[in-house]
Amino acid sequence: MLGLKVFFEALAADTAEFAVVHLHQRDAAANRLAAYLEQECFRSVRLLCRRDAQTVPVASESIYRIETEGDSLLVRTADSFLTLSQRLYQVQQLLPPNFVQAARGVLINLDQVHSFAPMPNGLICAQMNNGDAVYISRKYARALRERFQEGTL
Repeated sequence: MLGLKVFFEALAADTAEFAVVHLHQRDAAANRLAAYLEQECFRSVRLLCRRDAQTVPVASESIYRIETEGDSLLVRTADSFLTLSQRLYQVQQLLPPNFVQAARGVLINLDQVHSFAPMPNGLICAQMNNGDAVYISRKYARALRERFQEGTL
């Protein structure tokens, strides 16, 4: 197998973007690629977070987890904690699909997960790349397993 070749062509700003993929056959991997492109998962989302008195744009790929803390959200990156004054469901709608619910009030970025460990009580421990551990509740663990089995993550 020679590998997939990728070519880019610039379009006028007023032209809709599109992708054409030439394959020998359409299979599950091709369908996942199409879903990835159609959902624009490759585009970075920036959230405007607060650090002390400053407003700081934070790229979604640098976020490890987001959790509810009182009336605001705590945004965890590799080296800092920031706050966001939005509701979790509102932020979840903005984020790419690699952000999944881990527990009530907690989102994690699957691209920042180092490993998963099943726990005896049905929880899953997600070991993050920064060393943090996030526990995925039974309710959300089931949905996460299903998405992995379907190949939609």
